[in-house]
Amino acid sequence: MKKVRYRSKDSLGPPATPDQLEIITSAFREGRVKIGGKALRYVTGVWLISVDRFVDALRDHLHSGCRFFRKYKIGTSELLPDKLEASVWIREPDEEDDFDDGTVYVELVIRGEEVILIFDAHEHEAGMLRLPR
Repeated sequence: MKKVRYRSKDSLGPPATPDQLEIITSAFREGRVKIGGKALRYVTGVWLISVDRFVDALRDHLHSGCRFFRKYKIGTSELLPDKLEASVWIREPDEEDDFDDGTVYVELVIRGEEVILIFDAHEHEAGMLRLPR
Protein backbone atom coordinates (compact mmCIF):
# COMPACT_ATOMS: atom_id res chain seq x y z
CA MET A 1 0.00 0.00 0.00
CA LYS A 2 1.33 3.43 -1.00
CA LYS A 3 2.06 5.96 1.74
CA VAL A 4 0.88 8.93 -0.29
CA ARG A 5 -0.65 11.76 1.74
CA TYR A 6 -2.80 14.52 0.35
CA ARG A 7 -3.04 18.21 1.13
CA SER A 8 -5.90 19.16 3.43
CA LYS A 9 -9.03 20.55 1.86
CA ASP A 10 -8.50 23.96 3.46
CA SER A 11 -5.01 24.29 1.92
CA LEU A 12 -6.27 23.65 -1.62
CA GLY A 13 -7.26 26.37 -4.01
CA PRO A 14 -10.78 26.12 -5.39
CA PRO A 15 -11.31 23.94 -8.45
CA ALA A 16 -10.81 25.53 -11.86
CA THR A 17 -13.80 27.53 -13.02
CA PRO A 18 -16.00 26.27 -15.87
CA ASP A 19 -14.56 29.05 -18.08
CA GLN A 20 -11.01 27.94 -17.27
CA LEU A 21 -11.89 24.31 -18.00
CA GLU A 22 -13.40 25.32 -21.35
CA ILE A 23 -10.23 27.23 -22.27
CA ILE A 24 -8.10 24.21 -21.33
CA THR A 25 -10.34 21.80 -23.23
CA SER A 26 -10.27 24.01 -26.31
CA ALA A 27 -6.48 24.44 -26.12
CA PHE A 28 -5.99 20.66 -25.95
CA ARG A 29 -8.42 20.06 -28.80
CA GLU A 30 -6.80 22.68 -31.02
CA GLY A 31 -3.16 21.95 -30.13
CA ARG A 32 -2.55 25.26 -28.39
CA VAL A 33 -0.47 23.83 -25.54
CA LYS A 34 3.19 24.77 -25.14
CA ILE A 35 5.61 23.09 -22.76
CA GLY A 36 8.83 24.80 -21.76
CA GLY A 37 11.24 25.47 -18.94
CA LYS A 38 11.46 22.99 -16.09
CA ALA A 39 8.48 21.02 -17.40
CA LEU A 40 10.15 20.30 -20.75
CA ARG A 41 13.37 19.22 -19.01
CA TYR A 42 11.43 16.75 -16.84
CA VAL A 43 9.20 15.42 -19.64
CA THR A 44 11.99 14.71 -22.12
CA GLY A 45 15.03 14.37 -19.86
CA VAL A 46 13.85 12.73 -16.64
CA TRP A 47 10.59 10.93 -17.43
CA LEU A 48 11.75 10.13 -20.98
CA ILE A 49 8.31 10.53 -22.51
CA SER A 50 7.27 12.52 -25.56
CA VAL A 51 5.64 15.90 -25.29
CA ASP A 52 2.60 14.43 -27.06
CA ARG A 53 2.30 11.66 -24.47
CA PHE A 54 2.56 14.19 -21.65
CA VAL A 55 -0.14 16.37 -23.20
CA ASP A 56 -2.28 13.23 -23.64
CA ALA A 57 -1.88 12.55 -19.90
CA LEU A 58 -3.14 16.06 -19.14
CA ARG A 59 -6.04 15.62 -21.57
CA ASP A 60 -6.92 12.26 -19.97
CA HIS A 61 -6.76 13.90 -16.53
CA LEU A 62 -9.32 16.46 -17.65
CA HIS A 63 -11.60 14.06 -19.54
CA SER A 64 -11.71 11.53 -16.70
CA GLY A 65 -13.13 14.13 -14.32
CA CYS A 66 -9.93 14.70 -12.37
CA ARG A 67 -9.40 18.20 -11.07
CA PHE A 68 -7.25 21.22 -11.74
CA PHE A 69 -7.01 23.58 -8.78
CA ARG A 70 -6.56 27.33 -8.84
CA LYS A 71 -3.20 28.32 -7.40
CA TYR A 72 -2.56 30.74 -4.56
CA LYS A 73 0.16 33.35 -4.69
CA ILE A 74 2.91 31.90 -2.48
CA GLY A 75 2.48 32.82 1.17
CA THR A 76 -0.88 34.53 0.69
CA SER A 77 -4.55 33.73 0.30
CA GLU A 78 -4.67 35.62 -3.01
CA LEU A 79 -5.64 33.47 -6.00
CA LEU A 80 -3.56 33.86 -9.11
CA PRO A 81 -6.04 34.49 -11.93
CA ASP A 82 -4.17 32.54 -14.61
CA LYS A 83 -2.47 29.63 -12.81
CA LEU A 84 -3.77 26.13 -12.15
CA GLU A 85 -2.12 23.09 -10.59
CA ALA A 86 -2.80 19.36 -10.59
CA SER A 87 -1.37 15.95 -9.76
CA VAL A 88 -1.45 14.10 -13.07
CA TRP A 89 -0.96 10.36 -13.57
CA ILE A 90 1.74 9.75 -16.21
CA ARG A 91 2.93 6.17 -15.57
CA GLU A 92 2.64 3.02 -13.55
CA PRO A 93 3.97 3.48 -10.00
CA ASP A 94 7.31 2.14 -8.89
CA GLU A 95 6.32 -0.74 -6.61
CA GLU A 96 9.65 -0.44 -4.75
CA ASP A 97 8.93 3.17 -3.78
CA ASP A 98 6.24 3.69 -1.12
CA PHE A 99 5.78 7.33 -2.14
CA ASP A 100 5.46 6.83 -5.93
CA ASP A 101 1.90 6.53 -7.17
CA GLY A 102 2.67 7.41 -10.80
CA THR A 103 1.53 11.02 -10.52
CA VAL A 104 3.53 14.21 -10.99
CA TYR A 105 2.89 17.86 -10.12
CA VAL A 106 1.95 20.07 -13.07
CA GLU A 107 1.33 23.81 -13.17
CA LEU A 108 -0.56 25.39 -16.08
CA VAL A 109 -0.71 29.05 -17.04
CA ILE A 110 -3.65 30.29 -19.09
CA ARG A 111 -2.71 33.11 -21.46
CA GLY A 112 -5.98 34.71 -22.49
CA GLU A 113 -7.84 32.23 -24.64
CA GLU A 114 -4.88 31.64 -26.88
CA VAL A 115 -2.61 29.09 -25.30
CA ILE A 116 -1.88 27.00 -22.25
CA LEU A 117 1.72 27.22 -21.06
CA ILE A 118 3.23 24.52 -18.90
CA PHE A 119 6.50 25.64 -17.36
CA ASP A 120 6.57 23.73 -14.09
CA ALA A 121 6.29 19.99 -13.63
CA HIS A 122 8.20 17.77 -11.25
CA GLU A 123 8.18 14.53 -9.29
CA HIS A 124 6.55 14.49 -5.90
CA GLU A 125 9.25 14.18 -3.28
CA ALA A 126 9.03 11.37 -0.73
CA GLY A 127 6.39 12.22 1.85
CA MET A 128 5.33 15.41 0.05
CA LEU A 129 1.65 16.29 0.42
CA ARG A 130 -0.07 15.97 -2.95
CA LEU A 131 -3.05 17.46 -4.63
CA PRO A 132 -5.96 15.04 -4.82
CA ARG A 133 -6.83 13.96 -8.32
